[in-house]
Amino acid sequence: MKTGFIMILLLHICVHTILIASANCLSCEMCESADSMGPIDCNGYQFRCGENQTCFTLHMSTYNIQESRLSRVYNYVVNKQCWDHMGCQCSGKISSPSHKMTFITDCCGSEMCRTPLPTLPPENNTHNGLVCPAASTFLETKFEPTYAMKCTGDEEYCFEFTSNKAPNVYMAGCASYWYCYLIPLIGEFYLNNAKLKVVQTCTKANRTSSLPVVNSLLCWQCQGSINIKCEHYAVCSAENVACVTVISETSYGGKTTTQLMKRCGYSTECNSTGIITTAQGRISRNTTCCYSDNCISPTPTLPSENNETNGLICDSCYLKDHGSCTGRDGINCTGNATQCISYTQKVIEGTFTSSEILHGCAHPSICDSGNINVTYGDKILQETKICSIPAKSSVHPPNILLPPENNTHNGLVCPAASTFLQKVYEPTYAMKCTGDEQYCFEFTSSKPQSPY
Repeated sequence: MKTGFIMILLLHICVHTILIASANCLSCEMCESADSMGPIDCNGYQFRCGENQTCFTLHMSTYNIQESRLSRVYNYVVNKQCWDHMGCQCSGKISSPSHKMTFITDCCGSEMCRTPLPTLPPENNTHNGLVCPAASTFLETKFEPTYAMKCTGDEEYCFEFTSNKAPNVYMAGCASYWYCYLIPLIGEFYLNNAKLKVVQTCTKANRTSSLPVVNSLLCWQCQGSINIKCEHYAVCSAENVACVTVISETSYGGKTTTQLMKRCGYSTECNSTGIITTAQGRISRNTTCCYSDNCISPTPTLPSENNETNGLICDSCYLKDHGSCTGRDGINCTGNATQCISYTQKVIEGTFTSSEILHGCAHPSICDSGNINVTYGDKILQETKICSIPAKSSVHPPNILLPPENNTHNGLVCPAASTFLQKVYEPTYAMKCTGDEQYCFEFTSSKPQSPY
């Protein structure tokens, strides 16, 4: 972002505490610094102030999201000059879909005094229940907002900002009271720029809007090893209300890989942890979430395994990148895996699609996380989960034994016979029953050489 455009945003000075300056004109330091790495206190030249002006310091942080690079571009500005004492000791912010700014001011009232660089207030991204029309564009003409955004913290006003300085800028969004209070003073930053024309308006924010309200959350975005350092951000789509961190471990074909992913996500994904198990391999995962701009959710850990069979059985299949699951084997479920799952994951990148298909046992938390369709970078991640209640195991799991044989006579008797003749054979004697044998049975089959 160019310094000129940054300075357009400096208009946001407000009054919280009035610092009375001397009637005599002060001499104050005048300078400015702008840097993308952090604030730099500047040193300047002496300048004689007007009446009722004081030595004024502005510290501002502004950033814009460059979606083409999926990165967040910061600029920190420090400005020192003479200013009306009504602009001292205040702070505020504005937010639009692709730009955010936070500022704070301070003053001193003695000859060539220097105030310590004021510290920016902490970012407050808690939704305050208000909404505003939202837009960010560099078109030549005004762009009418097509949606509204949620305001946060002390943003109680809606603002519009229009500038004809190249590149032409139109922004709309949420603003704090202090930003709006001193909008008329913007021109004082540009006394030597007669060509600059800036139009700004502020109106009170409302709790409802005729426009659809969408989310404008910004989330870290990266994928790689456990120790990966994210360097890019993404503007989340309307349905993505959380910044998610997913750790996953995949075992397939004798290889195990572990990776971490940070991206925009759904609320249903949050705190989802569990394992999908097949006879051919498995996927373990855990997900944590946070809900504010570029927040960092706790790094999740992989769930522990419980290999004790639970008496349930599911179809089993695991395929990568091709084929379909036919002639599936069965697998005995273990631990808390009490659901059968049909899971499909696709990663679409341009014309290339990679996929995984799994049928097996799953923890209920995996099923409850729902289906996913999210964009991260130039890729699209799609996950489909269909879950069902498994059948009881048709074979005895390894830890279940046949009951011991009981040959104790229980006092009962039954007619007895075993023959392979072609006709019914009438028993000629009776036998003693044992254990829990309390009924007499007959079994007849017409198949040749079948027993009676």
